[in-house]
Amino acid sequence: MVKPQIEEKGEHAIRLQAHLVGPRPWRPYAKAKYLHDLYVNQKLSITEILDFCGGTGRRAEIQQYIDAFKDMQEHYLPLAAAAGSPPDYSLFSSFAELQNIKPALARAGVI
Repeated sequence: MVKPQIEEKGEHAIRLQAHLVGPRPWRPYAKAKYLHDLYVNQKLSITEILDFCGGTGRRAEIQQYIDAFKDMQEHYLPLAAAAGSPPDYSLFSSFAELQNIKPALARAGVI
């Protein structure tokens, strides 16, 4: 049951509790898209997002989702559109993994 007069931040808190840390997991791309929207468009800080989730141990995970979403939007989706093929959102996990090796790639001068 949701209060009819709930504030927008309250809606975000409920949604994150239910899907990010709760019993109804989202697909990784959908989760990343929502976190990116909260961070970039809604102007919430990582700390505010963490407050909705109920803990601080997920800071790196949340940042990784946001960065992976940005990379996928910037690098993969335009290529898929140019090729005339529908995007394969299951490839999001590759962009999430990329975040783990980005520092090494940057040190090697690859990116």
